[in-house]
Amino acid sequence: MLIKLLSNGLSGANVELRRSNNSFYIRKKANTSSQSRLLMRQAELMQCWDSELISIPQIIQTGKDDCGNFFIDMYYIEGDSFCHYIAHPNILNSQYQWSFAEMLLVHMRKNLSFKCEKGNGISLYSPLVEKLDSLSKNLLRHHGQNIIIEDILITLGDYILSKRSLIDELSLAPKINAIHGDLTLSNIIVTRDQLFFIDPIDHYLGKCVLADYFKLLFDLDFKLSFRVEGHYQLLEGSVLINIARFITTLTELYSQQFRALSSVQNIFLAIEALRVLQYSYHDNDLSSSLLHYVQLKVNDFDI
Repeated sequence: MLIKLLSNGLSGANVELRRSNNSFYIRKKANTSSQSRLLMRQAELMQCWDSELISIPQIIQTGKDDCGNFFIDMYYIEGDSFCHYIAHPNILNSQYQWSFAEMLLVHMRKNLSFKCEKGNGISLYSPLVEKLDSLSKNLLRHHGQNIIIEDILITLGDYILSKRSLIDELSLAPKINAIHGDLTLSNIIVTRDQLFFIDPIDHYLGKCVLADYFKLLFDLDFKLSFRVEGHYQLLEGSVLINIARFITTLTELYSQQFRALSSVQNIFLAIEALRVLQYSYHDNDLSSSLLHYVQLKVNDFDI
C-alpha cells in the first residue's frame, strides 16, 4: 500500500514509501523505458555491492508494473540524509558528526588499501576525454550556444591533453565493487549508529576508487547537496568549519596515495560540476553557481 511519494530526483524515477503487513519498504519505480534501463543497472550494482563497513539497503524484490516499467522494492532505512544531519547540528548529534565522518573516511581508506599492480591499471585519460566530449554535446543541447561554456570546454580539453602524463599516473588506483558512483551527502543515510549508501550508479571512471573521491569532494566543495536540499543559505559558521575540516582530511588521505593528484584535481572537479550543469538548465540560480565554480577551477589551471 502506497503511503506517500518521497521524491522525484534527477533520474525522474518515483521513490515511494509503502507498507505491507505492518512493515515499511521503499519502492523506486521508473516511468519510462530509459529510466527502466538505468534502474535495472542500479539493482545490479546494489546486488554486487561489496563493503564490510557501509551497507546498501537490501533488495526485497524487483519487477515490472502493468506498464512494463521496472521497479525495485527495498527495505526502508529510517534516518536522515548525511547532508541534513550536518546542516542541523544540535546537542544530541553534534558530538557524533565527526564520528560518522570518520566512519566514511575509514570506508574510503579501506578502498585505498587495495592494490593495483603496475601495468594492470586502466587509463583514466580515455574516459576523461570521452566524458568531456559527451558533456560538450549535452551542454550544447540543453544550454544552447554559450560563449562562456564553449571557452571553458576548449580550455579544459587543451589542459587535459597537456596533463596526460600526470593523469596516467592515477591509473594505478584500484578498481573494486565498493564504488558508489554518485557519492554525495544526500545519498548517505545516517541512522543511530550506522551509515547507508543509497542510489548507486555507474561513474564515467568506472570502479576506480578515485570516482567516489572526486564526486564527494565536489559535493563538499560546491556544497551541492546542501543547495539541492535547501540548507545552503542556513549553514552556520561552525558547520562550514566542520565541512572544511573534512575536506582537508579527505584530500590529505588521497594525496598521500597519489602524488600527481593535486596537479590535476581541478580538472576532475570541473568535470563533476559540468555533469550536474548539463541537467540544471531548468534552475538558473544553480546553473549560474555551477558555471562560476567551473570558471574558478579553470582559472586555477597552471597554464
